[in-house]
Amino acid sequence: MALIALGILAVVRPQQHPATFAAEDAEILFADGAGTTADLFAIQPDGSGRRALLPGAGPPDARAVWSPERRRIAFPVREESLQVVASLDLATARRHLVTTGPADDGPDWSPDGTRLLFAAAFNRGQPEQAAFLTTVAADGSDARPVIALFSPDHRLDGPRWSPDGRSILFTVTDRAAGGELYRVEADGSGAHRLLAHPGWDDVDPAWSPNGRRVAFAAGAIASPGEPVRHDIWLLDLGSNQVGTVVADAGLDLRRPAWSPDGNRLVFDALPIGAADPAARNLYLSPALGGGPRQRLTTGRAPDWDAGAPAVPSETPTASPTDDATSPPTTPPPGSATAPALTDLPPLPTLPPFPTFPPPEATIPGPAPTFPASAPSPTTPASPPTSTATGTTPPTATRTLPRTTVLLPVALRGEPARPPRPTDGSP
Repeated sequence: MALIALGILAVVRPQQHPATFAAEDAEILFADGAGTTADLFAIQPDGSGRRALLPGAGPPDARAVWSPERRRIAFPVREESLQVVASLDLATARRHLVTTGPADDGPDWSPDGTRLLFAAAFNRGQPEQAAFLTTVAADGSDARPVIALFSPDHRLDGPRWSPDGRSILFTVTDRAAGGELYRVEADGSGAHRLLAHPGWDDVDPAWSPNGRRVAFAAGAIASPGEPVRHDIWLLDLGSNQVGTVVADAGLDLRRPAWSPDGNRLVFDALPIGAADPAARNLYLSPALGGGPRQRLTTGRAPDWDAGAPAVPSETPTASPTDDATSPPTTPPPGSATAPALTDLPPLPTLPPFPTFPPPEATIPGPAPTFPASAPSPTTPASPPTSTATGTTPPTATRTLPRTTVLLPVALRGEPARPPRPTDGSP
């Protein structure tokens, strides 16, 4: 296989100025709009104050994310035939193209705001396909590949940095069998499957603010040609409890994001059968489920601001997270600088991706309801349903013997060891 060299490019180009960015309460960032590109908006958690931030920001289903200090936004954008990651300084309206593509997606800021994590793919769908998780400084320099996967049938999606910056969640998606959640240390070591959940498409992982729980979207694999309907699930990393917190038979629920206090989730929902991304809506729900859902607005791919003070737009001030190498003014159109990549490891030295787990028997039955507080696994008497008022009623549960495993269980123990099947096979 021909090895593909990674290159990172920092470019500054003029861009339409976003709306004035004033100091406000924590906001939810999201995409909306029809056509081939999406516009970026922000809204208050109570559904008020919807405001435009950036028109024509990127692909219609792309996810944009706030930086920790709420000064910048990172998002995927199409440049000619490439998809790259860009960042926008909200105080100066300067846009930086951080990566060079050809297919970069899923950006996420490091907890200190100095680096960006993203998924990169080359020759997608071809026998020599390569996929990487990579981090890069916010100015486009100091690229550090985390892990590599060489497979024509799999891709890496949705990487998310842990709140302490030590590990990364991501999805390994099989084109035929759906997604599985994985975790890897930030230095590329110890990659392992996080959840044994055969027969389900697990995607869109999101850390809780304290790093103790993971919200994600999961749906039973459908027949060929039929869309997968996802619910919002929750995995407790301490107790290994896992199950649904929001479910609706008429909606495909995707891309959960946590409130700064960890008490609520925001996610987007598309009516089953609708093909236009513009038909998606944003909803709020209690993080542990069981409460009413609140519709906020039309939109998709939300990210919840941490609520740090915003930088006044009149006189931007430097902060420890500012890029030291950023130019003081916007260069003329077409100018570009390419930082040195002497520290970029050659591909053969990257930590190898672990062997894929063996096939498992599909877990039967409806999705379980997440137990808010239970010492042992529980299973619902009936699947959660939505009422006319948009609430999820409490579901009766029963305690199972400790020797019976009916719920998917998070894999514990040494991360480097191969995961153990949950169906009793050797």
